[in-house]
Amino acid sequence: MTISQDYAQLISSQLPLMKSGTLRIWGEWFGRPHDNIHFIVGAEADVDRLILMFNEGETLTVYSPEQGRFSEGVFSIWFATRVRWEWYYYGREHSAASLHFLDYQLCVESLALQTNWRYAKLSGQKPNGPAVELV
Repeated sequence: MTISQDYAQLISSQLPLMKSGTLRIWGEWFGRPHDNIHFIVGAEADVDRLILMFNEGETLTVYSPEQGRFSEGVFSIWFATRVRWEWYYYGREHSAASLHFLDYQLCVESLALQTNWRYAKLSGQKPNGPAVELV
């Protein structure tokens, strides 16, 4: 079994007590700090990807996760090679047109970001915190 599969099994076994909170990816808040709360409702994995499903239809995919801590009070994954967050524009119908993404790739000393969200602003920033955490 891979680390991703171990994490998916552990997270699934702890639902619905798993930590909820505001999402941060390498120190970058999704939205304003503590402005929203995300609840994990499912977890699955393949060889090197941990895929988490959230209560509003969001999906978080963590590639090659390492050093994860999961409990009622803590959710963090310190290392990953890539993190992708997908969500439907809040308050709108879940459709292909309202699906947005932030796709962070860890480079040698910085982060690269691909996105279709017009408000995203990141260029060559250094990682500042865990790959993923719920605060």
